Order: sequence, then structure tokens, then C-alpha cells
Amino acid sequence: FSRRNYLNTIYEKIKMDVAPYDPHHVLNPIWVNSRGAIARFDRGSIEIRLMDSQECPSAEISIVALVIETIKALVNGKFADHETQMKCRTEGLAQILDLCIEKGEQAVLRDTDYLKLFGLSAATLSASEFWKHILERLVYIRSGVLDQWKPELDLILQEGTLSTRILKALHADRSPDSIRTVYRNLSDCLAQNKLFLP
Repeated sequence: FSRRNYLNTIYEKIKMDVAPYDPHHVLNPIWVNSRGAIARFDRGSIEIRLMDSQECPSAEISIVALVIETIKALVNGKFADHETQMKCRTEGLAQILDLCIEKGEQAVLRDTDYLKLFGLSAATLSASEFWKHILERLVYIRSGVLDQWKPELDLILQEGTLSTRILKALHADRSPDSIRTVYRNLSDCLAQNKLFLP
């Protein structure tokens, strides 16, 4: 929540952790930092490293737009105030991240404090339902900003992540021929800038 806190908590720990393996001080903690989201103070930005490439630019940009608008809403206190956000523990966030890495949009979020942060009273919620809620709130809060990307986002939230859609398209046939066919279709999506549907 502050530059000083980030430098002390993240970079100093990295420096201490790598010191035994770096007697000549070659490794710069700034470049060794490989967290999912990295504060880049020299650039005035946050580098988000968790996002993978999608099937086409419009899918990619729609997801980036949703993430940017979510971050703006958090920073501006549209979901919860600064103090409430500060109470979120890194360990809990890491558990949610690990669960979503494994289960994708089907991950079941059970951290009620985290859900409350976004105005949700449910005891459990799938990651897909969570993002549907975020999108609805953002469209309401910042009317117009996400409107142009809503069709792409709705399709992703309805049909699943790209990996889920690829698995659906394979119909449990993981043979090289089947994989090639699906990836030819993905190539067409890239060339035509359209989302992939199984």
C-alpha cells in the first residue's frame, strides 16, 4: 500500500533470500521479483504477469480492460475503502490464486471476507460468478467504459476460459490430429480477430 512498504517487504526479502547464491551482488532484486503483479516505480506502473495470451486481440484487450477498470475501482474505493482492503492477507489471496490456477472459472471461492470486499454476501461463489458480479458493478459504476468489450467478456464468462473452451472443442479426443484441428481453428480466430467457440 506504499512504496516504502513494498521496498521493505518485497525487495529486501528478495535481496536477503538470494544473497547466499549471489556473492558478487549481480542479481538486482527489482529484476528477480517475479510476483504475479509487480510495482514498477520507475515506470509508474504495475506489471501484471499472470495473464496469458488469448485467441485474438479483442479477447486480450477486453480482459485487460476489465482488469484495469477493476484496479481503478479498487484504488478509488468503489468496492471497499482503503482500510478494508489493507486487511486482506497475502496468504488468503495466494490461496485464491492457486485455486484459480488449478480450477479456472470453476474455482469455488470460500473466503467470505474477500467476497465481502466486493460487496458479495454469498458464502461461496465460483470464480466465473465472481467476475460476472465485478463486470456488472463496473458497468454500473463507470457506464460506457466497458460497453465496447462487454460482448467478448460475456462470451468468456459464459463459455469459460480459453483453456476450458479448447478442452470442450477436443471432446475428450486428445489425439495429435484432434489437437491440430482445434489449433487450426484457433489460428483462424487470431487471423480474423474473433473469439473461439467450441
